[in-house]
Amino acid sequence: MSKTKRIKFIGHAKLWTDADRNGGTAYCSVRVTRCSDGEVLTSPMESRMGDGYKAAALGMMSAAGWLPGYEQSYMIYERENDYPIEWIAEEVRSMKTCESHGEGRAI
Repeated sequence: MSKTKRIKFIGHAKLWTDADRNGGTAYCSVRVTRCSDGEVLTSPMESRMGDGYKAAALGMMSAAGWLPGYEQSYMIYERENDYPIEWIAEEVRSMKTCESHGEGRAI
């Protein structure tokens, strides 16, 4: 019998690279939805590399009291809790799209 994974949060990141800067500076903004009640947290656009959007989301979730005791590592939280976060990472073409996502606005 297969075990069904219970998703508690959905993390949606918008990623944008400023190709005009030295080697291309990477930015992200993140929205996290708590599935139990639909509450949404947003983080403003900031410079992050690779999976840095996950660390940004975890910090924001921890500060909001959603993940008590997991301030240090999203990998530890996910591993210890059967990977309850569904991650969506979307490359976008404009800074405006990335910025507005982090401000809770759609364009």
